[in-house]
Amino acid sequence: MGSGSSKNETNFFEEQGYIYLNGESPIYRSKLCKDGLISTFDPEVKTLYQIFENTLEKYQDYEYLGHREFKNEEYGSYVWMNRKDFSVAKHYFACGLVSLGMKKGDPLALYAPNCTEWCIGESGCHCQSFVSVTLFDTLGYESSELIINECKIKFLLCDKTKLERIAELKPNCKTLEYIICIEPEINQKHVHKLQELGLEVLSLDQIIDLGKENDLEDNPPEPEDIATIMYTSGTTGTPKGVILTHQNLIASITGCLLESRFKPSEKDTHFSFLPLAHILERTLLNVVTAMGGKIGFFAGDYRNLLHDLVALKPTIFVGVPRVFQRIYDSIMLEISKKSKFHQYLFQLALNSKREALKNESTTPLWDYLFFNAIRDRFGGRVNLLISGSAPLPKKIYEFYQLAVTPHTIQGYGLSETGAACTVNWVKGSKTYDCGSTCVCNEIKLVDVPEMNYFSKNGILQGEIWVRGFNVFQGYYKNEELTNQVLTKEGWFKTGDIGEITKLGTLKIIDRKKNIFKLAQGEYVASEYLEDLYQHCPSISRIYIYGDSKQRYLVGIVMPNFKELKIYGRERQEEVCKSEKFKETIMEDIRKKAHESRLKSFEILKNVYLEFEPFTIYNKCLTTTMELRRFYLREKYKDILQELYEEINTEIKKEK
Repeated sequence: MGSGSSKNETNFFEEQGYIYLNGESPIYRSKLCKDGLISTFDPEVKTLYQIFENTLEKYQDYEYLGHREFKNEEYGSYVWMNRKDFSVAKHYFACGLVSLGMKKGDPLALYAPNCTEWCIGESGCHCQSFVSVTLFDTLGYESSELIINECKIKFLLCDKTKLERIAELKPNCKTLEYIICIEPEINQKHVHKLQELGLEVLSLDQIIDLGKENDLEDNPPEPEDIATIMYTSGTTGTPKGVILTHQNLIASITGCLLESRFKPSEKDTHFSFLPLAHILERTLLNVVTAMGGKIGFFAGDYRNLLHDLVALKPTIFVGVPRVFQRIYDSIMLEISKKSKFHQYLFQLALNSKREALKNESTTPLWDYLFFNAIRDRFGGRVNLLISGSAPLPKKIYEFYQLAVTPHTIQGYGLSETGAACTVNWVKGSKTYDCGSTCVCNEIKLVDVPEMNYFSKNGILQGEIWVRGFNVFQGYYKNEELTNQVLTKEGWFKTGDIGEITKLGTLKIIDRKKNIFKLAQGEYVASEYLEDLYQHCPSISRIYIYGDSKQRYLVGIVMPNFKELKIYGRERQEEVCKSEKFKETIMEDIRKKAHESRLKSFEILKNVYLEFEPFTIYNKCLTTTMELRRFYLREKYKDILQELYEEINTEIKKEK
């Protein structure tokens, strides 16, 4: 796929003649792909099953998966399962499912936090060629029902905190028959309730015991077999199932390993913090597995995140911008409370470190005085920091490069590309963008005339299209949407607007579709929410905005003056400036969100009241009466910024 040559192909970081062809940029590939795209890092590894099995003999006695012990209301040190014991558990778990009627291609739903048992469930799927399907807490009830019914889920693996929710879902999920609880002891009240609903409830240990009684040879998958269906947000708020094969996921892992300037080894420890129900964390887990490393899981309490890091002492940490932002803010707050001289020295240390990084030299004195203490917050051994899900602000990106590790990176990718398709792997990079293409895929930019983005005149801008071994197979049971985003030539239309920088790296500058990602990595479908909120009695029209560097939504609201019986232009303008009137609107928004069972990040945190209506004539609406988003974003740019500043100021006061 995508390995053929073309006269308009080029490579990142190489001087090439510029060619403008039919509204498209040149095709960009990694410099390592001179003979075509690369699908695997090892000819003997073409499936996720082989990733583990091919390393088992070498690393069977190595610690593999770990969690913190919880005794006497306190978390202790990490305890570990080695690879040999994990191999036995996943094998018998799969055998147990077969004994209950599962067969090749059948789905197993995984609905639990990051833990050893989640991994046993997924790896068990590989042993007998089952398909894993992910559920996660931020899905609403309707979305969870849709996934279970769409995939015809019969078996669901979960932790005990999900049992009540499953009981509520069961009446509308007729295919669901077996609930496998990861804890050995289950509340009998919950068990009886689920049994009354027609569900059989077993523990994971019971499934493993069944497998021991019904031992079978593994029935491993082929590269083209489906490995997982990962559900992600749709443009209408309805989740869409991303179909990924074993080849797709091996290619993604290959892209990370072969492009990396920092390769994990058996000496590395990864802190598994981002949800395994999302593609980035699963890919990193498999990368570390392939290299013989070990994985320690987040204990689940965000307030104790740094305690987990100190207890684990990882070498690899993957987070999202809001986590890095919080840690950065706490450090800078501490610095601000020091003397002016201390603050001056800290800034001098950063400047000296910046110069040292450029020259590939060290700063032992500054490390001793300042930076070792910051590294200790991450356990003291971190050599690789990865930020995913949304862009990391430049100042924070640079801070972590200087204060923690020069191997601080970010990239660009989607569930549909099996995680990253470009990565900024360069040590001490002078750029803070998304880096260069991975070896498993190629990209190009395609003109978006309606947004004035063109891949010509020396400025390479346009919608990012991706083609390669890591590109997904389509959306599950949604041929119409699949055909909208996948071309016959294998290109995936991402909907993101990118720019190729002078260094030949990719920079994300906009979003074509009306769906965006917040700083915590959650997707928001703006049209869906706007349609919902416009049913509030006090709202006539609303424009919802989300900044990928912020955690909250804000909006521009045109009140329904007729419904509110507020007449006259001067009066309407006056009430829009009233905080009391604004609170009335906000109360309506919160009420509608509660009625609609919206997730917390879908509730507007702040709004600006606009008395001037949105019309075709003031360019706020298209001729079909749709919002002109890119125009509204520019028109209200300063106001939107002020709304976020008000939120952040209020949060600081509360602290």
